[in-house]
Amino acid sequence: MSRTPELRELNRRVTAAIFRAEHLPPGLEAEFAFSDVSRIEEEIARLTAADSLEGSAARQGAITSALSAGDWLRALSLAEAYLAEPAPSVLAPDLVLLRDEASSELSKAEIPNVVQMPFELLVA
Repeated sequence: MSRTPELRELNRRVTAAIFRAEHLPPGLEAEFAFSDVSRIEEEIARLTAADSLEGSAARQGAITSALSAGDWLRALSLAEAYLAEPAPSVLAPDLVLLRDEASSELSKAEIPNVVQMPFELLVA
């Protein structure tokens, strides 16, 4: 696929976002930065074929960045979506490993205890 201006701009943005995310100390700000990387990589993946070098790197980058952001559900969702695409057999094992990592992390995540509260709606 030829590089469109949009793709060139996304590549510029993702490079800057990766640099920023990797140079932040661990914590919430770094997680937000990796979330940005994941979203930009997802856009690149949308514009590129899964069987291209750039397309497969973007798909892996979107998932690994979501994992680095601690967004296990997003990582799992992306991995499942990319596994459903017709992709080269060389990419599938990596996607399976990333999916399994996301699934494992998600299963360890603390689920908030939600209690149903009674309420009554009043008309003013």
